Amino acid sequence: MHSSSAIAFSRREVTVALSKPQTGWLKEALALSGPDIDEGAVIRALVDLGTELDIDWAVIASGKSLRTAVRESVMVRRRAAE
Repeated sequence: MHSSSAIAFSRREVTVALSKPQTGWLKEALALSGPDIDEGAVIRALVDLGTELDIDWAVIASGKSLRTAVRESVMVRRRAAE
């Protein structure tokens, strides 16, 4: 795995630069998932998860970072589940 990963979907290819911790997490997820799961499957699962998050895109457009908005959305769901 390199510091970036190319993922093909819908006839498009996206290259994403990952930090060392993100790369480590992806490698670990792949290792734990077994031989039939590849990077693309893990990324698709994360995109599916993203579709379930209630992200206020207007807030992000006004300067709030996407990563912060995702973290906040996950924390709201965690608190609701408790």
